[in-house]
Amino acid sequence: MSKYLSIDILKITSWNSCIVLSRASLIQINFWKENLGRVNVKSFTSDFSCQSEVYSDASNTGYGGYIVETPFNIAHGMWSECESTKSSTWKELNAVKHILLFMVDILKDKRIKWFSDNQNVVSIVAKGSMKPELQEIALCIFENCLTHNISIDAEWVPRTFNEKADYISHFID
Repeated sequence: MSKYLSIDILKITSWNSCIVLSRASLIQINFWKENLGRVNVKSFTSDFSCQSEVYSDASNTGYGGYIVETPFNIAHGMWSECESTKSSTWKELNAVKHILLFMVDILKDKRIKWFSDNQNVVSIVAKGSMKPELQEIALCIFENCLTHNISIDAEWVPRTFNEKADYISHFID
């Protein structure tokens, strides 16, 4: 997760330009300085099966999701007026973040298969975004997974396979 460094590099005008690191880049450098030894490890286990499956979705009014193994354990919330005007990718990515944070005690120490019907979200969860607003959300997801020993393998599903999460995303409090 070093997208902010890439964003800073893209701002230069020539090879001879000085790169001024943003506050976000400095925070990322410090994060890697403190966590590289903990993050930069590979397990040599041959068991890559997921221990839980989560489905999430976002609508114009809110978000919703659930864990397949405990289908009555759902998470949902509503967008503020300002949030409801954001892009569908922002809403879907925030849905992942909010559902993860809501269910973190159930998901900790597990390998999760996370299903979303938004292909951008699948990509951003895996490798971040060059858009600062989306990268900030991706970093929150990444850091919480690191803190709680959660491994997320995000996968795209067609909307027709995500109907329950879609239904939950339309709940109104």
